[in-house]
Parts: sequence; C-alpha cells; structure tokens
Amino acid sequence: MRLLLALLLAGCGASSRGPRDAGVDPRDACVGDGCAADCEDDPTAAGCACDAVNPEACYEGPPGTAGTGTCAAGLRSCEDGAWTSCESQVLPRDEVCDGLDDDCDGTADDGVVNACGTCGDDCLHVRFGHEPGDEPFDARSGDCAVRDGDLVLPEGPVPAFVWIPNTPEGTISLIDAGSRTEIGRFRTGEDAASDNPSRTSVDHEGAVYVANRSTDGRSSVTRIRARSCPDVDGNARLDTSRGRDDVLPWGEDECVDWHEAVGGRGGAANAVVYQVRPALDGALEERVWVGLENEERYVELDAHSGEATGSQADCSGCRPTGARTDPDDRLWSACEGAQVCFFDTTVPDGSAEILDLPIGSGPAVGLAVDHLGRVWVGGAVEVYDPLLGSFTEVPGVTATTLVLGYDGMIWAGGCADAASGLEGTTCRIDVDTLAVTALDAPSRGIDTNESGVWAVPADGTAGVIDPETLAVDIVLDDCNGPCLSEPDTWSGMASPVTLTTAQGRCEWRGLVRGCSEAYETWWVLSWDAETPLGSQIAVEARASREPGGLDREVFVPVASIPPDTPPVDLGDPLIGEFIEIQVTMRSTGVMPVLHSLQVRWSCVVSN
Repeated sequence: MRLLLALLLAGCGASSRGPRDAGVDPRDACVGDGCAADCEDDPTAAGCACDAVNPEACYEGPPGTAGTGTCAAGLRSCEDGAWTSCESQVLPRDEVCDGLDDDCDGTADDGVVNACGTCGDDCLHVRFGHEPGDEPFDARSGDCAVRDGDLVLPEGPVPAFVWIPNTPEGTISLIDAGSRTEIGRFRTGEDAASDNPSRTSVDHEGAVYVANRSTDGRSSVTRIRARSCPDVDGNARLDTSRGRDDVLPWGEDECVDWHEAVGGRGGAANAVVYQVRPALDGALEERVWVGLENEERYVELDAHSGEATGSQADCSGCRPTGARTDPDDRLWSACEGAQVCFFDTTVPDGSAEILDLPIGSGPAVGLAVDHLGRVWVGGAVEVYDPLLGSFTEVPGVTATTLVLGYDGMIWAGGCADAASGLEGTTCRIDVDTLAVTALDAPSRGIDTNESGVWAVPADGTAGVIDPETLAVDIVLDDCNGPCLSEPDTWSGMASPVTLTTAQGRCEWRGLVRGCSEAYETWWVLSWDAETPLGSQIAVEARASREPGGLDREVFVPVASIPPDTPPVDLGDPLIGEFIEIQVTMRSTGVMPVLHSLQVRWSCVVSN
C-alpha cells in the first residue's frame, strides 16, 4: 500500500505539462488545499500538481488585454508540489477618471470624462451663436458680418486697392481706389537701388505680392498687406506707412508680411501670380507662382508664409514675362520668345508644355484668361482656345499688358491700334466680336476693380476709365513733379476680378474668461458651420493673465474647417485667465457660414 501511494505521489510531482496515465482521474492531479481546478484543461491552475523550478508567467484576464492600459501579467510558482495562484497580475476593472486605461480597451478614461475631456464636474462653456442662451456674434468685434445671427463674410464689395511699383525707387504705392489717393508707400526689399520691383499680383484680401527682379543679385518676392495688419511688436499701435511721403525703413513696417528670396543669382523674377485652389481634403491652398526668366522655370511659394513648397515647373525654352491661372488650375505664361508655356499647378512636375505663337506674332508680352478659359496673349494680340487648340488674331492690335475687366472685356495696356493710329494707349477688346475701342488714355500697365479700369503710364500719373461711359479721369497728378516713380508695370499688374460679395477675407474675435491664474485651462472647441468648396474657416486662440496682455501674445492655430471636424482639443493648456478666439473666414466665390462656436474648458491646478 505504501509503495502504491509513493508511486502515485511521484506521478503527481512530474511536470504539469507531461503525459498522464489514462486510468487516472484528472481531478486526482489537483493536490493543493481546497483545489477544485480541472488540471487537464489548465494544468497550471492554482493547486494543480507541479515540479517546476522557475515561476511561470500567468494572466487570467480576457485574451488580448495583457499589456494594454494598466493590465499586466503576473507570476505563479510551484510550491510544495502545487501551483500557487497568479500573483501580481493586474486585471481589467471598471474605468475611473484617472488618466489611465483601467478597463484595458486601448482608450484611457473612455466614457468617464466630462465634456471638456477632463475629470470632475467643473466643465464650463460659452457658446457664440443665435440660440437661446448663446452669446451673440458681435459684428463690431472684427470685419465679418452677422446675418440672421450667423457669422458670414461682409455684404457688398471688399475695399478695392491698386498697387503700383515705383521701380527705380525700390518701393510700391498703395492706392485707395475709392478716394483715388495714395495711402501708403512701402519698401519692397533691403536694397532700394537694386531691388527693381515690377511684376505684381493681388490676392482676395487685397495684399500684394511684388516680384523684385534684382537683376544684379538674387530675385525676391514680398507680401504686403493693404489692411488688417498685425501689431508685431505689441506696442499698441500700428507702425506702417500712411502716405507717399511716409516710407518706413526696411524691416520696420508692420504691414510687410514676408520677404523671400527666389531662384539663384541673376534668376530675374519676371512673372508672379497668386492662386487659390481647393486641396484634396477640401481646404483652400493659397499659393504664389514666380517665373524666373533666366532659369526658364516657375517655383511655388506658400502665400501666407512665403516658404517654398518644393513644387516647380520646368518651362525650358520659355523665358517668363507674365502669367495668369485659369479655372482648371493651369498656369499660362507668356514667354520672351514667341511662345506660351502652360502646366497643371496641382501636378507641375513634368506637365509643362510649350505652344508656338503663329508666325509673325512676335514676342509674347502680357497675358489674360477670360471667363471661358480662353488665353489672350500680348505682343501682337492673339486668342488661344484650349478646347479647339487654335489661335485667333485680333487684327492690327499690339499690347504690353492684358487684363480681364469687371465688365467681361479684355483691357489692353501699351496698346497700339492700327485702325485709330493711337500708340501707347489703352484699348478695350470685346471678347465675343474682337471689336477694338482705342481710348486716349496713355498706359503701360493696366489694373481693374470696381472703381474702374486703371491705366498706368510711366510718367508718374494714372488714368481711371469708366467702363460704361469710357470717360477718363487723370489722378495722382497733384505732386510737385511725378507722384509715382517710373512704374514698370507692363506684362504683369492685376488684381483678382473676384473681389465682391462672398469673396475675400474677414476676421472676428471673441473674448472668453476662463480660470484664475492659479489654474491651467484645458480647452475643447466645437462648431456648427457650412464651408462650401472654395471656402474655409480658420480658428486660432491666445491667452493672457490680463486682457491688456493679449495683444502681446501670438495666436496659436486651433482648427481649420475643413478638414477638421468637431470637437477639437487644443492640446497643450493655455495658461491665462483670458482667452481670445480669432475666426478667419476666406472664400473665392461661395459663402461660408458659422452658425455657432462653442468653447468648453476645465480648470486644473497648476504645478
């Protein structure tokens, strides 16, 4: 009997994972105190027989949860011939608000945080909108408009401006098109003697991008705002030019946004065009294309930072002299020879093509794109129809600048019309009949806005043409000597024809009082908005311990609508009792609408 018992105990002390006698009941292997495990199904369960020397890892939670969140495996040991329980394991438990993933599902604090994304019941909020209990949008808090309680772009035309370079002076003049007066003059670069500003393009905010050809050095582009300039140094006043005799030293005018070198030495930036296009995610991309005459290529810059995007187009064989974009996001470039280069701006690499102008057309100077996407080329004026792939001559007319007017007509600067015998003047060309009307309005460059057609010669004055009556008013002629300094505006001078209602840019600001300075404030932003394709709403925020300190702080981007969707966590806490929210609405032809903007916050004791 003792021999039989010894044999049984010896078998029970063998490896728990080894073979068992067919005639032994599996439960007989459960030797620990109070053991009730089925050792055949789980030979390492507590109480099952063992003879292992080293502990084994163990985990009794749901499969796949060990190592996720707080869940962790433990160890069990073989003691006195039986396995112990699984010690030190951490199993899933009900989620509590502690910043940890207690139920081990891969998400911390899911289902237990407040609406601010923090713990506790101190989530506060304010909602701007037009529902009961909302703070109404105040149109006085910026230049956006309020319509039926919603925040929208302002009704009516955006203020119109004309930018005219003073080429030998190294400056550019800002003209208020309504009053027809010069309201600012700005340096365009560091070296006024060699910057040589000439080609310009204006965006939907009224800001200008001026190309400094700097033929003795490296070309550059400068962006200058016409309005909504920031107080960069936080001195509670705007340091900027107020007129033609008030030119601030380079680097001191706060309306100069950025200045960026382009191309290599001697590249000669001889074309510049602003473009806005929808990205794949629905957001707006604002870009500036710069044509380098001596490098025979175009490079792309970000319109708001000036940084190169890395995109460029090789127009080998074409020396750019002016450019426009069409509704299909193609860029068309006039070339110093008798060619036109065009490429897809969304995929510029390798997409450029060269078109030869008809024999006898001469060099291409100046270029415009009409509402039908037809390309008008200066020099001996020709019209190219991309659908037909053919040119049509406008007989007897040459021009140095071509612009699409608000009246749907093509306006030609530096025009010579054989029929009238006028030269160096301004002509209107009917886009349907090609009929030409030559006016007694000397010009080299042409710009157009709702105030009329601006004809800019090189004599320091300007003529404003009424497109209906064709009457010409001479302006900027009240100086002792020329008001402007030999503007070199041929080939590239134009504002967008779309500066009207629901197009442009506006800003709105709202102030929120959060937690005291002893606390950090965690913010969550949500909204209800409509942003049709071609529009965008950007939200930024800044914080200060006192309202007067907000102007010294920098706005931090929070959300871009699209592509962002609510709610959005601001991420790092904003420290300060006072939070200012800035909304910027942009559009190129449709109306974005902000129905409501809700800010939620929670106060956490600062460390």
